[in-house]
Amino acid sequence: KNDTVVLNQTLEFLNRRAPNPDPHWDYHGSLFFMMTIMTTVGYGSFTPNTVGGQIAVVIFGLIGLTVAGLTIVTLTEATDRLLDKLVPNEREHSNTKKALVTLALILAVWLLSALLFTLSSEGWNFWIGFYCAFVTYTTIGFGEYVPGDLRHKSMLLMLLVLVGIVFFAELLSICQTVAQNSKKAISGAVKVHALHHESEKEEALQRVPGAPVQPSEVLSQG
Repeated sequence: KNDTVVLNQTLEFLNRRAPNPDPHWDYHGSLFFMMTIMTTVGYGSFTPNTVGGQIAVVIFGLIGLTVAGLTIVTLTEATDRLLDKLVPNEREHSNTKKALVTLALILAVWLLSALLFTLSSEGWNFWIGFYCAFVTYTTIGFGEYVPGDLRHKSMLLMLLVLVGIVFFAELLSICQTVAQNSKKAISGAVKVHALHHESEKEEALQRVPGAPVQPSEVLSQG
């Protein structure tokens, strides 16, 4: 009897609803919601309104984020290898060309997605569709605009989001590489300039009568 009471109280606690329950919770809505968690888009257009649902978000969110993270890393690495084959391997400009190619791919995905979002959402214009694509694929996910009919095509939206995130992650990775290479080049140039300045200073001292003997001259004479 006590076990039954505890079980009933537990179920009542887990099913306790928030003051304003959301009507979007059906199979398609739940799949769409899980997609926003796994991709970290997190629109927030609707959220769990029971304790049980919130616990499920924590448990399945950790699993989903791990799987999605590994998937995105794998796809980004594959994209990088593909770009290495497509873009000529020139020491000075290969990363810049890869960044431009990736940026072109990103814009293509955003423009196509903007068109798809606009056609599937009532009352949207092309700019709103493009804005939604940007907010989605950069995982900003404000949630003020959510693709309409695509909520019932969660697998298609999941595929679009994965492609958009992978290209954006690849662009960030290339930009980071370019920044690191630029930093190394600037640092090397500064060192060369400093050595050249020091060499000119020693030569100038050697031409001055009565100038103190430099340690390098003593060693060379020895």
